[in-house]
Amino acid sequence: RDPTVAAVLIDVAVRELATYSTTSREDEAALVDALLGEDVRLSIRFRVTQKRVLMQLITDAARVLDSAIEDHPTVEPADLKSPTALGTLAERVDLFNTWAQS
Repeated sequence: RDPTVAAVLIDVAVRELATYSTTSREDEAALVDALLGEDVRLSIRFRVTQKRVLMQLITDAARVLDSAIEDHPTVEPADLKSPTALGTLAERVDLFNTWAQS
């Protein structure tokens, strides 16, 4: 429920989604092809599932960010210029590593 971790997760998931050469719609459309071999069909289903998991991760992380914004609705622009506004880089890396190990 840490907004910093949520932002990192969104970034990573979006980057991962961008690596796919097809969209989910294209994958779904390909699955209706009766001439597909079972191995190709399974590969496409696996890719569709991976994309769904990434999209769910983005959705869940976005909710965490929305909640954080509701909890702290006023952020002064000057605060964002401070290098410690989100904690030091080392603190953010430690937070992420703690989350990743849990």
